[in-house]
Amino acid sequence: MKKNKFYFKPFYIFIFLILFSLLAVMSIFIFNYEFRSKVFKSIIPVYNIYQTLAIRAELRNRDFEAINSRLVSQINLSKQFSKTRTAFINGIYDNFEAAFNQAIFAEEFHVLIKSVEELLTIDPEMYMAHIWFAQANIANDKSMTSIDKSLEHINKAIELSSAREEAYRVGIKIATENNLEFKLKNLCKKYFTSQAGGPIPRSHRNLFGGTGLSKMGIIFFDNDGKEVLSTNFGLQLNKTIEYEFNLNKKINIDNFQLIIGSLPGLKIIIEKIKLDLGAKQVTLNEKDFTISSKSAYFINTKDKFNTLISRGLDDEIIYFNFYKQIQDIETIALKMNFIRLPLIKNNFCNDINLL
Repeated sequence: MKKNKFYFKPFYIFIFLILFSLLAVMSIFIFNYEFRSKVFKSIIPVYNIYQTLAIRAELRNRDFEAINSRLVSQINLSKQFSKTRTAFINGIYDNFEAAFNQAIFAEEFHVLIKSVEELLTIDPEMYMAHIWFAQANIANDKSMTSIDKSLEHINKAIELSSAREEAYRVGIKIATENNLEFKLKNLCKKYFTSQAGGPIPRSHRNLFGGTGLSKMGIIFFDNDGKEVLSTNFGLQLNKTIEYEFNLNKKINIDNFQLIIGSLPGLKIIIEKIKLDLGAKQVTLNEKDFTISSKSAYFINTKDKFNTLISRGLDDEIIYFNFYKQIQDIETIALKMNFIRLPLIKNNFCNDINLL
């Protein structure tokens, strides 16, 4: 009997220590918010990566049923922590984007409807979620009820960010496929004239913030070698305007950069460069300077203007280099026009002047 007591005593002590340790860890986890938050934040990226790899494998097999189930599962897990956006949202967004970018057939879009509906319950202000819903909703149902519902979500996306093009592309497709001439014309008019910004990209911030079409500036070096930004937030579409950039003092310049908060498919027409030297104004001709850009493409036109096509969501930068330094510049004026390129070849959507 004594031997048994001696044998069991260390065992009970061991069990007690385990239970005490678990209780201590649980107490810290429950009552220490900062510790609990750090644990969750370290686990969530691992979970998101796992789900991303799994969905990529299912995309290779085009198993959209499995993808839909996995997306719903991700959202349900997120809802365990909050009914709205949580730290899971970035991984969820990336997986939805991958799924809809790869979907081709109507049934592939349609099968994702359940997951998109769930996505909108946790983030009803997500721009792309409304576009994804419009695509999935109308894929296998061409009734007017379904068409109207899809277009409602397209209009909601445009309200969130009227300058972005994705909603217009899907809305125009729906309108043309269903011969909705009036809705097509309205979408085109909004597309050609809207400049309001919207959500800031998650991966970066451009110089002016958002994705609108209204802000630009020039960057130059002053006489002390300091880099300076002079802004002009009056950009207007479809109008030839002389935009002025005040340098605040007399500067000697042989180059400067024009930076524009741009969007894809923006035609930039530079008609004239005029320099205010205080005592006189100088208009440069083509032989006085060269122009290049960060990512835009030049196109040949019948006139002698410099015409570029911007291609990206990031800031567009146009580089101006003079063949010789010009002294005592107080203001740089650029006569320019900004035009959005059409998204469809159609009599109602070819040109803003036709609307």
